[in-house]
Amino acid sequence: MKQISELSFIIGTSSVISCAKLHFNIDVSGINKSDIDQVNQLTNTMYGVFAKSYPETAISIDKSYQVGDFLTIKVTITGKDPENVISASNEFKRLLNKKS
Repeated sequence: MKQISELSFIIGTSSVISCAKLHFNIDVSGINKSDIDQVNQLTNTMYGVFAKSYPETAISIDKSYQVGDFLTIKVTITGKDPENVISASNEFKRLLNKKS
């Protein structure tokens, strides 16, 4: 993939739960459909990775869609410990950049 830009990274914390919202915009111009499908598969397989590495956090892919040359992925990561949520968010970004 040519470029991944993170449009937003928002952390919200209450006494009960912490939440990170990530919004990625991936330039997929000139990339064939099977490679785009691989990125979508990657986001889905991350559920298993995060279940083991961050057992007290939950990850959900809110939206994954393509408009023109850009694939947009919106992710929410929640958990009780803000540090775990931040670590999981950073790991998600690292894995997505590595695979793209």
